Amino acid sequence: MVVINLAFPILLCFLSVYLTKNKYNVFLIANLISLATTFLFPAIADLIGMDIIKSPIGLAFNVVSFLSLFVFYIIGRYNEGKKVAISYDIAKTNFFKNLYLFSLFINLVFIVYMVAVYGFSGTFINSRFVVYTESRVGTGQIFYVAGTFFNIFIILGLFYNKRKWLHILLSIIFGLPYGSKAKIIVVFIYLLIYLFIIDENKEKYRDNKYLVMISVALPVMVFVLFWLTTFDLDSMQIIELALGFGNEYQTNFSILISHFNSYFYEGYLHGKILFEEAFYPFIPRALWPNKPLYFGSLYISYRVYPTITELNLGAPSFGPFGQAYVDFGLFGLLQIVFQQSILGFFLGKYEVQTEKRKNVRFFLLLICVGFGGIFGLGGATNPLVMMVVNLIFAKCLIFMSRIIVKPSAQVAYTNNKID
Repeated sequence: MVVINLAFPILLCFLSVYLTKNKYNVFLIANLISLATTFLFPAIADLIGMDIIKSPIGLAFNVVSFLSLFVFYIIGRYNEGKKVAISYDIAKTNFFKNLYLFSLFINLVFIVYMVAVYGFSGTFINSRFVVYTESRVGTGQIFYVAGTFFNIFIILGLFYNKRKWLHILLSIIFGLPYGSKAKIIVVFIYLLIYLFIIDENKEKYRDNKYLVMISVALPVMVFVLFWLTTFDLDSMQIIELALGFGNEYQTNFSILISHFNSYFYEGYLHGKILFEEAFYPFIPRALWPNKPLYFGSLYISYRVYPTITELNLGAPSFGPFGQAYVDFGLFGLLQIVFQQSILGFFLGKYEVQTEKRKNVRFFLLLICVGFGGIFGLGGATNPLVMMVVNLIFAKCLIFMSRIIVKPSAQVAYTNNKID
């Protein structure tokens, strides 16, 4: 298993660069951290003697998942690459610029609200406790709406704020109240995509020295984030925690597989968790007072780790496969292949479109497919459902940008950068 954990991600990285002729392709940008935490970190932890729980079934789910995503990513790129670039008549508007300014306003209001209600400590230091607690008792919609405008702010600021360093600094500050390391990481991921695909000086950033800087900076950033959000641990313990960052949900998934009958004596749930993940997150608790406290993947956490889950400090995760296995057992692999194939195809498709057009519209679509999207719901939400919801949301924004126009002439573009 150690050999597979070391060889598989390296092989995928090599193939992605070879087949795309681009060492900064979005498959790598979108999955490099996942590949490292899923395969490489556990291998390193195993080599240095850390006691980790392994499962052949868990490894099979991971390999099939990433392989399906990659194969259809290449197919999506190839199909889109054969198409001739078509010029569109697009009205030059200030819609996205105004949306950026409005999102800045919403983020500032959210910061003021958090400080007023929870104080400076609750906003910037102990925010993880605040978010997990409040989102369980009926006020989660505040964080989800604010989180949507947080994502919009990051994305549009890359296009409309000329001082990129200031924009990144503001984005980090705006991300702290959510108490999530992922919020900070996503700021840098969006920046990398913009620099490598959109920026006018992208060839400069593709220089090997920047690749070395990124390779060094990412692990350091992960360590710093763990150091800032972890207390009463020394440096070595934090390193071990960071190495286990991607392995925690794999360990939980392996435990779930090994002791499934003791946690789910009634057997597989035949789609119950999938149904809840597809619909329940979109119903506000304010409209459904009796909405289950634990549904979807959170229900799995509750069945396996009830005491920890009830603390509302972050339920143990079973990764992207827990739902599929609890619902369908080994046949859950079919669901994973289906989901990952669709995600991979559109990731390749929108990467090529973004490379051709280099504008905010296609950038939004790319973000919706491969990088978490604009509209986010915490906890138990199926990734394919969220991709569809995010694409609809982005398409609505694009439609609005085309009908809300300045009294100016229509302009045509091919590969020009148009708002």
